[in-house]
Amino acid sequence: MDKKKYITEPERKTEIIAEHDVIVVGGGPAGLCAAIASSRNGADTMLIEKNDFLGGQWTNPYSSYPGSHAFGISFQNYDGKQIIKGIGWEIIQRLMKKGGVAPLMKRKKDHVKFRGKAGTYLKYPEGSCNGPAILIPENLKGFALDLIEEENITLLLHTWAVDVIKKDNEIRGIIIQSKSGRQAILSKRVIDCSADADIAAAAGAPCKKESKDELWEMDYGLILGNINNKKVAQFLQENPDFLTASTYGGYHGWKERVEGDARITKDRMAVKTRFHRHEVSPGRKNAPILNNALGYTTGDPTNVRDLTNAEIEGRKDALKELAWLKENIPGYEYCIAIDRIGLGIRESRKIIGEYVITAKDVAGGKLFRDSIGLNNMPFDMHFADGSWINKFFKKTSEIPYRSLIPKEIDNLLVAGRCISCTHVAQSALRKVPICLATGEAAGTAAALSIKMNTLPRKLAVEDLQEKLRKQGAIVKLNEAPDWKCK
Repeated sequence: MDKKKYITEPERKTEIIAEHDVIVVGGGPAGLCAAIASSRNGADTMLIEKNDFLGGQWTNPYSSYPGSHAFGISFQNYDGKQIIKGIGWEIIQRLMKKGGVAPLMKRKKDHVKFRGKAGTYLKYPEGSCNGPAILIPENLKGFALDLIEEENITLLLHTWAVDVIKKDNEIRGIIIQSKSGRQAILSKRVIDCSADADIAAAAGAPCKKESKDELWEMDYGLILGNINNKKVAQFLQENPDFLTASTYGGYHGWKERVEGDARITKDRMAVKTRFHRHEVSPGRKNAPILNNALGYTTGDPTNVRDLTNAEIEGRKDALKELAWLKENIPGYEYCIAIDRIGLGIRESRKIIGEYVITAKDVAGGKLFRDSIGLNNMPFDMHFADGSWINKFFKKTSEIPYRSLIPKEIDNLLVAGRCISCTHVAQSALRKVPICLATGEAAGTAAALSIKMNTLPRKLAVEDLQEKLRKQGAIVKLNEAPDWKCK
């Protein structure tokens, strides 16, 4: 028997405030690239974002750390080939010219040769680049707004997409909620870049979500300032017991669980605190210093009570670590929290699409006839019990267009971390570079399908692939160029 209580809301008219060819929901890395691709291909495009800025997790400094989710291994494979280009790479290059990304650095001969209990790390070619070291969040936020204006995209910030307008199995638009109230926007196509498959779920598309005990854990971060970086580095060199073996310059590798020959150099160090798996890096020379105090938490990111609890517990945990750093690490005596990173959510809903990418596909480097991009990211599994496994693979896999197409619902595409894949596969495919690639593909497909008067699921993939190539994207593995430090 259902013990829940309900009310019946009165019927009401909802004002239609706009009509567009394509609506993109979510202004993170996937949504930003989707909107730009859609507009460049001739579609009248609107971008909806719940926050007061664009960039999503790409503006999260913890995703902009040296070699982390945003950069490093993710833009090149172990054969020295560049695997992500297109609009996402264009954004990075333009940001570099504006000083919004730290410079590329060449790997030395003995860099990243490491095997340990927590994971397996493969060695890159000598002289290859580790990707842009650190992306500066506020620079990206400002530049993203410039791009939206440049591409003539209609933007709504502070706006939640809360429902869909649907006839039979076809989406015809969305319902939004903001300070202006409840409003409707009509469209020919909708691209769900919400990260949580919110639009797909609202439309009734089949989705999958793991249990709370299975979902990858969330983290919460504070950005720390007023740190004497030289003092920190000197202390760590003189007190190696405080160091963690790090392959990425202060991000991965925990001394308690990892054994190996990871290289620790003067400008690439991490602090081991007494808190579970919390890291702080003094930064890389010639790059901005982004120091984070982190808290870890679990829960269902689609449940508001769990999100509330995660914010509370995560902040408490991060503040405890900040206090420990001030007390134990010289250079942090006068450290303060200058900003919040907020919750870093790794996983929630995923659509069940026309193809479900598996862990075997990722690990085995599977190639697809309908490939729209490449992936070389590892399985990065952060379990709810706090344990962690990171496993890299020599092979590079392709991402099929079918994984962006939900079953049963038409005129809808999906990009970002909620594309169609299994739980373990998602631990690799959720990373920023993959979001950039899937976003560009979804935006291009939406616009092309309108031009060709066909449903996205019936779009000739050869036409989509050719258009992506013309935009500079890398579609197939055999097309990947040599990576060079530029």
